[in-house]
Amino acid sequence: MLEGRSLNLCRLREFMKREELNVVLICSPENIYHFSGF
Repeated sequence: MLEGRSLNLCRLREFMKREELNVVLICSPENIYHFSGF
């Protein structure tokens, strides 16, 4: 379990980024341009 901890944190970070992006896009579609800059 401890060996995959860093990988899990990396995945969790990616997942949270995606979820945050989805929430922002759903709440305010005009922010698509802002996030596409990343």
